[in-house]
Amino acid sequence: MANPHEPHFLKLLLPGFHSGITIPLGFFSKHIERKTNQKTWKLRSDASDKIWEVIQEGMRLTGGLKDFATAHDLRIGDTVIFKHEGDMVFHVTPFGPSCCEIQYTDPDIKKEEADAGDADDNEITVGNIRSDGWQSSRHPTNQTLRSGHVNERVCTLVQS
Repeated sequence: MANPHEPHFLKLLLPGFHSGITIPLGFFSKHIERKTNQKTWKLRSDASDKIWEVIQEGMRLTGGLKDFATAHDLRIGDTVIFKHEGDMVFHVTPFGPSCCEIQYTDPDIKKEEADAGDADDNEITVGNIRSDGWQSSRHPTNQTLRSGHVNERVCTLVQS
């Protein structure tokens, strides 16, 4: 269950999101409007130790958002959860279009794992086809990885 002291909202990233996203009215009214005079949000994520500053203009996040989105390889169709941690600091968690949380990994680690894996692991054979017709593989294929500026990201299922 969500902590009521850390309210949050989610946004589906639509075309044009790099230039700004609208803060949901309910969240804005309850947690932002008339609560603070600060117009700079501090965004942090698990992908980096860096704190990103984004400007709030009315009910929109604008200045600095493009840099944050580019560094995190955010794309149209991704969903982002903004969790308010207090004092205009927000922890941002991105989810891919498949609704899986995006996990960021060091590109050097991914390369080492790929070099260590067998090429046969990605080959479709009778031995790695499940009874439902889907391929079973121990390693992610290239289709599950995205190249980002912070680092690589992999979509994984999150259990609650």
